[in-house]
Amino acid sequence: MTVDGETLSGAAFAREGVTYAPLVPLLDALGGWETTWDPSSRTASAETALFDLDVPVGRSHVLADGFPFSLSAGTLVWGGRTYVPLRSVANLLGAQVDFAGWDSPVEVRTAPAQDYTQEDLYWLSRIISAESRGEPLAGPEERRSWCAGVLEDYQEPQPGARARVERCLYIILTAWLAGQLKQEADQQMTELERDLSND
Repeated sequence: MTVDGETLSGAAFAREGVTYAPLVPLLDALGGWETTWDPSSRTASAETALFDLDVPVGRSHVLADGFPFSLSAGTLVWGGRTYVPLRSVANLLGAQVDFAGWDSPVEVRTAPAQDYTQEDLYWLSRIISAESRGEPLAGPEERRSWCAGVLEDYQEPQPGARARVERCLYIILTAWLAGQLKQEADQQMTELERDLSND
């Protein structure tokens, strides 16, 4: 198995039609992300560039910033290492998996960074403002709930797309809210300074 042309350290294997990859070498190859292990919960965790990833062993889901993301099969421990269904986890992390055949190595390719402009952010903030209809969005749970509601009818073009879009919405909403709060704080500070200067 290769990641961007480099052979992945640690053996991958196939079981019941699913290719499994060792989690730690995979995350290292995709972004140099360090992984920690919690023996009490049997969960591997990593802070990726996109989100905090929690991988409970023996489950058919992972958590991306607390959001559950279904996998094509359960995670497992083999030879003292945590293994994950390759395509599901690679797609979640924005990578593409190509399988040419049983005689060829599985190829994982990372996606190039997507650029966005200030105008894109402006229009997204307008959409968020219109869609929220004055709902309180200050807390993380309210923001997560709002993002999930907006994407209720979203059809995934590929596995993992919904989780990534939901995470992007959450980040944009948080950034927009921070901007709104800063404006409000600046306005309150200006009024306070005016009041102090009049005393």
